[in-house]
Amino acid sequence: IIQLDGLSIERLRDGVARGLLPTLGRWLSAGTHSLHALDSGLPSQTSSAQATLLYGVSSPPPGFRWFDRQAGRPRTSRSPADLRHAARAWPRQAGLLQQGAAITVALPAGASQRTLVLSEGLRWTNLRAIPWLAALRLRWPIGAPKASIAAILRGVLVAGVLDTLTTAAAVAAIRAQPRPVFATLLGYDQVAHHAGLDSKMADWALCRLDAALAGLESVARADGARPNLVVFSDHGLSPCLSLHQLKGKSLQEIIGALTLTRTRAWHVAPSGNLAHVYAVDDGARAVLGTLAPALADVDGVGFVIRSGLIHGRNGTRDLRSGAIEGEDPLVAYGAAAPRAGQLAALAAHADAGDLIVMGDVDADGRVIAFEEQRAAHGGLGGAQTEAFALLPPGLRVDGELD
Repeated sequence: IIQLDGLSIERLRDGVARGLLPTLGRWLSAGTHSLHALDSGLPSQTSSAQATLLYGVSSPPPGFRWFDRQAGRPRTSRSPADLRHAARAWPRQAGLLQQGAAITVALPAGASQRTLVLSEGLRWTNLRAIPWLAALRLRWPIGAPKASIAAILRGVLVAGVLDTLTTAAAVAAIRAQPRPVFATLLGYDQVAHHAGLDSKMADWALCRLDAALAGLESVARADGARPNLVVFSDHGLSPCLSLHQLKGKSLQEIIGALTLTRTRAWHVAPSGNLAHVYAVDDGARAVLGTLAPALADVDGVGFVIRSGLIHGRNGTRDLRSGAIEGEDPLVAYGAAAPRAGQLAALAAHADAGDLIVMGDVDADGRVIAFEEQRAAHGGLGGAQTEAFALLPPGLRVDGELD
């Protein structure tokens, strides 16, 4: 099972059409795999998607970043300790990867062979199987001279080194025959975030993904068995402009100006164009009722949720009754009924913000993000929720994938 982090079905089809993904194109043209659209839901980010897929939990982390109300501290999906904390109540014996191999994933999901599992940090059991010699096959990113320093670093370290190590570890696991093998290739997501979806570096990262899949297919065939490779993405990416670029202020600064409170009275946890906003003192809590509609009227903000009510610029939607007054705030974000269900589930999370803020989306699928990126995911709007699954014969889909 190979996860291609951040690759939308739109970019998959475009990459096949432009010859950047010849292996996947061959699978589709030969009929060895069937392509299915997959709605990533909310939040559209990796640790939440893997928690749902690998453990079956209905309350994964509410974003890439969030505030732990019980502990009174911020948490992030980048922290091994925070991921372990989030997973403490999940069914440890119910992971999808029992007796299998977990490679470059957020959580081990019961795997007996674990390599580069983020939640396990720098433990020897998590590092001993790394094929370090594979890093010698590093390739310098194409298009790097025109890219930012952040994009170049992510291209070298993630698409160049980490994905190479992940592929080599997956090859070793296929040969050792634990089942299932689950591996995540992170490079495309990291490059596109900082170089942009239409950059030469993003095209280079796509080519790297295809080369990895070709290598895994070759090893599987060499075993004499029919290759049984499942390939999917956890989410896509939407082109974005940051709120700071648009307004000259961060979301936290805008909230402070609207409420005449100290910025330290608020904790803002952004995940692309999704942000959880927490009132951390009594003064901030006292103005939540007036802040929600005022914030929804800010240019670049799509809607704001407070106490089950979605505030848009020209209307509201009640997540409990479905009642709409004025214009439906969800009209620009896809089919309103399933989006309302996803938002209701997110708002019910124990660690959801006092306000949930969604950045705007335009007709071309470009979103307003609360982070400084060139492509974003985490919320709704554009291609960020438009993932996919490529399934081999013998696996069928009943109904829609969501």
